[in-house]
Amino acid sequence: MGVASARWKRRFNNYAELHRWSIDYPQEFWLSVWEFCGVWGEPGATVLQKGTGVLNARTGKMERIGRLVRMFANKREPLDEIRAGDIGAVIGLKNTYTGDTLCDENNPIALNKIQFPDTVISMSLEPKKSADRDKLGEVIGKMMREDPTFRAQTNEQTGQLIISGMGELHLEVITNRIQNDYKCEVVTGKPKVAYKQRLRKSMDTEARFIRQSGGRGQYAVISVKFDPIATKDGDLEFVDEIKGGSVPREYIPKIEDGLRAGFAGGGATGFPFVNVRATLYDGKYHEVDSSEQAFHAAGVLAFRQAAENNITLLEPIMKVDVRVPEEFVGGVVGDLNSRRGEISAVDSLGNQRIIRALVPIAEMFAYSSSLRGATQGRGSYAMELFEYRDVPNNIAEAVLKGKEA
Repeated sequence: MGVASARWKRRFNNYAELHRWSIDYPQEFWLSVWEFCGVWGEPGATVLQKGTGVLNARTGKMERIGRLVRMFANKREPLDEIRAGDIGAVIGLKNTYTGDTLCDENNPIALNKIQFPDTVISMSLEPKKSADRDKLGEVIGKMMREDPTFRAQTNEQTGQLIISGMGELHLEVITNRIQNDYKCEVVTGKPKVAYKQRLRKSMDTEARFIRQSGGRGQYAVISVKFDPIATKDGDLEFVDEIKGGSVPREYIPKIEDGLRAGFAGGGATGFPFVNVRATLYDGKYHEVDSSEQAFHAAGVLAFRQAAENNITLLEPIMKVDVRVPEEFVGGVVGDLNSRRGEISAVDSLGNQRIIRALVPIAEMFAYSSSLRGATQGRGSYAMELFEYRDVPNNIAEAVLKGKEA
């Protein structure tokens, strides 16, 4: 969605602001908000009327504007039109998803997409009745299309459906919608932090995948240097420095595939790896026994060797804004400090104080209840992902022990 208001000088350029706004409207439809070319022109130059057709810039197909409404909390005011600068909602769009731009067919434009952060928390979800399994799958698919910060996938080892989102409240809203709006009873597991991991230090490794069982064997030897550096999108960066034909060119793509498979597998902990450069600089092969399969396996083995006893756990750090009356500031600040929080500022807004802090998401479970109790129900908070940081050693040990258990 491209979202803007020329009238109120307000633009939703990031997920957090849009998400906080959208949570205030938990209707059965996803709010579709419009920004037309005319927003940059004369106010009122562009009018969107119900019954008209608009172009979806992503699909190149037309959408018909059915009902137009203006939102007031959970109430809707029907409208015949909205003008440039107005904020309204459209009901009944067929093939428009979050991130799409809807525009005048004669003046096509595609706005910059909103950049959505990674999820920071996950939990298992399953239907109470096995008969609802297909229905739950359809509901989850629809909700993922509506909300790009909501993810779902099936754990290949356990067969469990794992849903992920931006916080405990986010997943609570999702499960409530599934049960109340779609009438599908579900059972949820305990929320878990979406940890990541990186290599702790650079590592040179020689991976030898050699198998001999009577007939043609398997032979592949590779030397790879692994470095923990910032890479594009946190992915594995592969560098080919093979010279002199020590590894035939046809095997190098399979080595890269093997390295990426090891990177994606999560190693012994299962947490996703980030920010790794793998430089292939030497290797050996056999005229008869070497194969693509052998060099793929060598790539997987090389990454496994580099990660053994050489990982640092990373945890999501949240940017938290807590609004409380002045008399409760001391208690709330003390509570945030006890949660490994870093207080960055305390600002004033009327008779309210806004406490700004950075806090690990692992320490924010059940914070809503804690804040209500500490402020007699007069406090509120919002949070968004700030960055990933190294987990302190003592906490990392406890997390990994829990993972093993």
